[in-house]
Amino acid sequence: MELERIRQSLHEHPSGIAIQMVNGTEYHVPHHDRITFGPLREKSDGERVAVGSTFLVFETDDFESMKLVNALLVSEVVPLKLNGNGHGKGKKSKKKG
Repeated sequence: MELERIRQSLHEHPSGIAIQMVNGTEYHVPHHDRITFGPLREKSDGERVAVGSTFLVFETDDFESMKLVNALLVSEVVPLKLNGNGHGKGKKSKKKG
């Protein structure tokens, strides 16, 4: 998946997103502060977009939880559903197998 498409999905869903990988791993990003795409580049029309193929996801507030993710291995990005207390509902990242 294109990096800019993932960034736009996060912008469109301020309650957070779940990033599903092709191997079944899932990363929950409840807030834009938990993900970084690196510097944006300006296109010829003046629009600023994310470029490249990797980004960082922070599963908790510390650097030890940081994961480097390859956007080319993202199978789907879905909005997180709020569970009534302002937090995304669902599991933490997991691996199949």
